[in-house]
Amino acid sequence: MTPIRWRNVLPAIVLLAWIAPCPAGAEGSMGELEGEWSGSGTERDSPFQSMQKTTCHSKIHADQNRMSNEVVCTMQSGVRKTMHTQITLEGNRLTGSVVQTRTAPREATQSRKGTVRGIRNGNSSETEVQFPGLMMPAAKSYFTVHDASSYSIRVDAMGVILMDVKFKKIGAPKEANKETNQASQSQ
Repeated sequence: MTPIRWRNVLPAIVLLAWIAPCPAGAEGSMGELEGEWSGSGTERDSPFQSMQKTTCHSKIHADQNRMSNEVVCTMQSGVRKTMHTQITLEGNRLTGSVVQTRTAPREATQSRKGTVRGIRNGNSSETEVQFPGLMMPAAKSYFTVHDASSYSIRVDAMGVILMDVKFKKIGAPKEANKETNQASQSQ
């Protein structure tokens, strides 16, 4: 596996993990993830590179069974990864598509289109993504929703951690907004 392939596939795997599970207590609905998210942590561009700091921003549009997500991550090295994903949830199975673009200083922009699949189990999921024509070992992405305003992602392959990021919702969680609106309407 060449480093260039890993750095093209990792962001898409991570993106799929972001959109898979629902917040605790929201079994069956992806809509609770709707909104904007900001994350920070560490990642590497390939299994053979050192971990470095990364920051990410995500915009999710979702209803109970469908989700669209745009995620932009920027690594300390200046590498920028943008992922556009469309996902459908049927039972606990996730299917969809992803387009991932990688831009790095002094390198040509690279784009890949692929398919996504995974399984959701309560407030967590395990997912993977496949891009046509790439021969690579499976990378696993583990996603856990901690509460309505935070989640974390960990991606590993070949026994190496590729990404470890924690996200926070920008603004108040959806449920908190509902409670605030209901309280102000009853006054």
